[in-house]
Amino acid sequence: MRKKFIAVYALMAVLALGSTTLTSCVDDNESASVTAIRNAKAEQLKALAALSNAQAEAAKIQAEAEAALKNAQAEWKKEQTEEAKQKFAIKIEVIKAQAERDIAEAKKQALDYEKQIWDNADAKIQAMVSDYQTALNKVISTKEELIEAKIDYAHFEVDSTLAEAKYKEFVIDQNRTIAQNEADIKRLQALAEGGADKTALAEQMEVLAGQAYKMLHTDLPAVEAKQAEAEKAKEDAYLPINIDKPFTEDQEHEKLEWEAGLLPYAKGVQTLKAYEAEYSDEDIKFIEADNETYVASIKECFEEEAVTVYTRSKGSDFVKATQVVENALNKDIADATANLGAKKTATEAGTGALGRLEQNEADLKAKQAALAAENAKPDKNQSVIDELEGEIDHFNVEIEKEKEFVAQYTEEIADLKQELKDFQATLEVVKEGSDAQKQYIETAKTVLKAAEAYVTAQHEVHKVDNAIKLIGLSKYDFNDNMEVNTGVQGTNGSQYNQLYKLYSNTADVEELIAECEKNIAEAKKAIERGESSSNGYHLEEKWVDVAVYDDYGNFTRWEQKRVLIKVYDYVDERFTETTRAMMEENIKRLEEELAVYEQIANNYKAALDAAIQASDSDVNVPETPEEGGEETPAE
Repeated sequence: MRKKFIAVYALMAVLALGSTTLTSCVDDNESASVTAIRNAKAEQLKALAALSNAQAEAAKIQAEAEAALKNAQAEWKKEQTEEAKQKFAIKIEVIKAQAERDIAEAKKQALDYEKQIWDNADAKIQAMVSDYQTALNKVISTKEELIEAKIDYAHFEVDSTLAEAKYKEFVIDQNRTIAQNEADIKRLQALAEGGADKTALAEQMEVLAGQAYKMLHTDLPAVEAKQAEAEKAKEDAYLPINIDKPFTEDQEHEKLEWEAGLLPYAKGVQTLKAYEAEYSDEDIKFIEADNETYVASIKECFEEEAVTVYTRSKGSDFVKATQVVENALNKDIADATANLGAKKTATEAGTGALGRLEQNEADLKAKQAALAAENAKPDKNQSVIDELEGEIDHFNVEIEKEKEFVAQYTEEIADLKQELKDFQATLEVVKEGSDAQKQYIETAKTVLKAAEAYVTAQHEVHKVDNAIKLIGLSKYDFNDNMEVNTGVQGTNGSQYNQLYKLYSNTADVEELIAECEKNIAEAKKAIERGESSSNGYHLEEKWVDVAVYDDYGNFTRWEQKRVLIKVYDYVDERFTETTRAMMEENIKRLEEELAVYEQIANNYKAALDAAIQASDSDVNVPETPEEGGEETPAE
């Protein structure tokens, strides 16, 4: 620290007196305000490093999901059976749910760190934080889309019959794109005719922002809550006929309640399906799943819910299955009866466990009599006695063994006879036109109504979600004051984005209309390119773990969800290849977009880092009393 002499004359006077030199200096200790500034800067840099880690975390999640996907694919390739295909379908749903959960957690942490930077930043830094956060959200969201696209493609590779399902969803999206762009053209033409200036454009952007905020924070949570209610109502209605509901080890009580609540017909179906599995080597079929009679769907909504009902197999299949099981049970009864056997009669020797037991008891009595006789002799032979006693011990053990066999075979015969009786009673329960079947069908119709309500609720969610996408703003684009963050442009091609481009003079109306016309032409071409034929499908039911999030995208819990997997009976080869190309193009597009978004995010991060580093260079740190510093007392 530099020292300043008070005055030359004062120094000379002191020297003349022979005194020591007196000096005054500026305090070496930094002021509290400067320390606070430096600490805030350090905290901002620390939070920025953590915020940028969300990008690395998203990359890690993507890598883990792709690795898990490759492992699942490898397991499928080892067997390539129908059972392996079903296992693969369940595994990829779990992989997708895990990735969704981890991505949501990464987004939450990013928001927390953004707030830490924001709280101690000036307006310039806050604007840069907003830009960086927006870019970072694009990176994370695109990675999430890419994970889902790759999972869908992997599923398609294993089961190409999914092509039509994906294409139906694709066509709906393309038609929506056409409708949205046509509406945009009309809106843009109206803007051109009205000659909207910057003030009018800003007002329209503000209106759109208000609409998006309301839908994001009020409308969407409301319809999602109704969807959750409708889903629970559907699952509750389905419970009495749901024969495949899964339970964990600690849900034994719930499982018992569920079993007690199953309708008689559903229990009968469950029993006969168990026999199908037990005698799978005989290729028998008691029951057929019907996923086409009760299907809840809405036009222009790719979501649909099929209520699976079961009927008896037709004709010779059911007769054959009945004969296989009855013959097997009768044979088991005959075998158990033979194993039990019978005691000897005047004309026949004893057989089985009863015959052996009777013989062992007779032999025991003979040995006991021989031992008594030997012991009664005056010159009894100890070696003979020892041998007889050993044989008696042996027969006692054998008698106990045979008694156990007799009890076992007797119980087995009774159980098998009861099983045969129950099996025949089950056949009556599932008989076409039985009272149990009528009750079952009426319940299925009730479930269908609940499923229709659920699909309707899903459609309402889609409508609000699509309206939000049409505007092009997400909840991450708003600050705590319900205002759009500085620099937010909206999703490319969205209504907000179009107005932003006009407002910022980065595009004119003619260019935007041309872009909309191009989008319409591409969408129509895509639909035409993928047209195909298919003669129907059936749905297979599976249960998977699904992540549940709150209104802010935070993971809350895992829930079991019934998934209906479409299995198509036939799909045109041309259609399959078109779908494959469509999916590959989508993955390529997402990868290209991701590379751009990551570069943008990295640039924003570097600029923000430099701005924070330089943020205290403008602070005037006084060093002398004349500059506003404090003078220390003279010593």
